[in-house]
Amino acid sequence: MASAASSQSVPRVPAAVRRAATVVAVEGVLLGVVAGWLVVLLFTREETDTSLAVVEIVVVAAAGALLVALGRGLWRGNAAARTPVVVMQVLATPVGWTLLGGGQVVLGLVVLGLAVAVLALLLGSASAREALARGPGAG
Repeated sequence: MASAASSQSVPRVPAAVRRAATVVAVEGVLLGVVAGWLVVLLFTREETDTSLAVVEIVVVAAAGALLVALGRGLWRGNAAARTPVVVMQVLATPVGWTLLGGGQVVLGLVVLGLAVAVLALLLGSASAREALARGPGAG
């Protein structure tokens, strides 16, 4: 009986939301890698504005940590994670577009592709919209 009660308290998270959560968490980890690379560049480049580089590293690392936390929230079916994830993906689209225009075609396509994939998974699936609208306690 204990297993039946515990299975009712665990929210049913649609597969589309779980896939979006995975992509969001991967984006966060990739931003963490970028932050690490920026630290390496900070110490290896001769001409670097140190204060600007540190701010850039902090912003990139914080965005990565936020995306990992939001991915975890989506994985658990937390409806409060949906809006920040959508905002982050909408903000990523001009970044990807700028990368495309700046000659970084592969990186731009990756950023745009991931953003569009997450938005499609979260906004394109009726079951995902319904589950995230209900929140984690609804069954």
